Amino acid sequence: MQSAKKTIKNLILILLSTFLATSSSAKDFELDVLPQAEHPNFILPEMIGQTYYDVVHNHIAEAMEKEGAIRTGSNERKLKSGGGVSVYLAPNIYNIHINFPKSEMGGRSYGWTSGKVGDWSDSMYLNSIADVTKQESEKEIADLYKVLVNILGTSDSSGLSKLQPDTVRVATNYLAIHTAEQYRRIQKKTTRWDDALLQVTLLAAFHSGQEKFQMFYTGDFTDIVRKKNPGVYANGREGVLFDKAKKEAADLESYHQFSSKTPDLPGANRSGINVTRKDFERMGEHITQYFEENGSEYMDKIKKIVGYKEKDKNIIAAIAKYYCEGFAKPEDTKAMAEAVSGFMIETRTHANIASKVIAENVRQDYRSTATAACLRFYAH
Repeated sequence: MQSAKKTIKNLILILLSTFLATSSSAKDFELDVLPQAEHPNFILPEMIGQTYYDVVHNHIAEAMEKEGAIRTGSNERKLKSGGGVSVYLAPNIYNIHINFPKSEMGGRSYGWTSGKVGDWSDSMYLNSIADVTKQESEKEIADLYKVLVNILGTSDSSGLSKLQPDTVRVATNYLAIHTAEQYRRIQKKTTRWDDALLQVTLLAAFHSGQEKFQMFYTGDFTDIVRKKNPGVYANGREGVLFDKAKKEAADLESYHQFSSKTPDLPGANRSGINVTRKDFERMGEHITQYFEENGSEYMDKIKKIVGYKEKDKNIIAAIAKYYCEGFAKPEDTKAMAEAVSGFMIETRTHANIASKVIAENVRQDYRSTATAACLRFYAH
């Protein structure tokens, strides 16, 4: 009897895990005419000269909070009826933010590009930017990062129209998600979900240059991860259900994981990029170390602009902090756009060699740690 109950419980947990891992409200759909286009709440080109951080904190967030206080239907229905807070970015390119409560949870941000609506989860965004950064045209990749830096640094979205359609969608939906996460961070300062999104967006360039995708996952530099489900991953460590999860090839979407809670507990369906912070910051630290040892004119330029200190050890994290915590200066945007885009292509070009060096450094660290542990054991 006890065995049967245990079997039934395990079956329920497996079914619930599968549901939570695969269910998502994120999708793409067509909306040929955007009602908000006639009278957008904000026109970003009119705000050029302000950092996007200031635009969100001083203008957009307040409007989102006021709009979210009046709930008049589902997010999608409200979008199609012309509701929400709309931001004109460029011809036929908009962000719309709907039903955001005065809380770090809830609300939806959409990217609208010439009739296509992006309702992207973190997973969809990661898959989309992975596709864009894998393309052969390094110029298009560099231009994507220039556009993002120009928007974040001085609210200049004019470069969007010059990108290819798939790249436009990535940049537009990045900004939609970034705005949502900035709003949520205003509600709760400890979230840092905007920072996580930007760091992994920058890491996408490095990973696109790898012949075999390798990343830090539960502290290991590896090309194999476990199928994501609640309880499998625990903030940079193995979760309690890690050994029961199937192995699969790592990819950029692996930076999105579920809560460390098991499926039978409240909050198990919580997920996001920020869950993997310890691992993506390990990745950034090792990339920084590689270029510290091998040289990079672009990284040195970035350091000077963002006020990088030796104790920081992670240039990727320093860039994200610069834009997500209000330190950016509009007058440095042009130099930053050139330096960041150049560095992204540099990381992409060096990705295979750097990955071999990182793997060897990790092995040496493990050997050193094991040796030190043995010496401490025998000393006692």
